[in-house]
Amino acid sequence: THIMSAMKPDGSAKVRALSKAPETSTFVFPEKYTSVIFMIGDGMGFQHVKMFEKNKSMTFVGNMFPVSAKSVTRSLSVMKGEAGYTDSAASATAMATGFKTYNKYLGVDENGATLLNIRELARANEAKTAVITTDVVTGATPSAFLCHHNSRHDTEILQSQIDALLANNEIDYLAAKVDNELTSKMAEALSI
Repeated sequence: THIMSAMKPDGSAKVRALSKAPETSTFVFPEKYTSVIFMIGDGMGFQHVKMFEKNKSMTFVGNMFPVSAKSVTRSLSVMKGEAGYTDSAASATAMATGFKTYNKYLGVDENGATLLNIRELARANEAKTAVITTDVVTGATPSAFLCHHNSRHDTEILQSQIDALLANNEIDYLAAKVDNELTSKMAEALSI
């Protein structure tokens, strides 16, 4: 389940489900919201949520939001019978851009053409942007929101693209391998 949450100026939150529709739609940034937060449980699927819900001593917070949606991120590699599973690169690219692509591809379509991602769209609309991950910065999931390349394994190329984003001030906050610091890093990013 993937959701977007927007903070209103009064501090309350409005949660909007991501579209289930396969077609492209235009997103307009409303002026009344100050933040949009997109959270991903990397590698998390429907079965993981079901298993978590069976543990009666814990609550899956995602189910507490008033609106949620399910996102099927099946890759073109799987759809064309070339792979038995969708990898994180293709899955995150689908979430970041709204387009399906091949396994290993990051931020590019099946022909290798660059796809605009939600972070870039936000930046183009003068919003401040951040990416925070418990993974390495060149990991497939964060890279889908930062890079455009046809191989998740070319870490030098991915790192050079990320370095260029930072050098050109095209992202306002970036933190990787945060593990135990996740809460404090999120607070830092939100304060920006």
